Amino acid sequence: LFCIISGSILYLYKRFFSLFQRGFQSLGIHRMTASKKNIWTYRLQGEKREHKLNGMLISDPLAVLDLNALPEANPLLTAETPRGGNMFCPPA
Repeated sequence: LFCIISGSILYLYKRFFSLFQRGFQSLGIHRMTASKKNIWTYRLQGEKREHKLNGMLISDPLAVLDLNALPEANPLLTAETPRGGNMFCPPA
């Protein structure tokens, strides 16, 4: 029973995420990498562990999210160098 339920939840999660990602891309509010990819990779370096985060960046978050100011940048988060070898990171 657990295998059936967990399998259906995983399927629904993947399906929902795919629909959400396509919908977000169709809005045209995200920033693409220099190699025309939608997904950015960042490295989160803590004291003991390192993680990679993948996601999309919003081009103008102040306007899109209707914010007065952005939160402070996380000093532990850095953009990874794309395979092309040149760093393309959005301005802070």
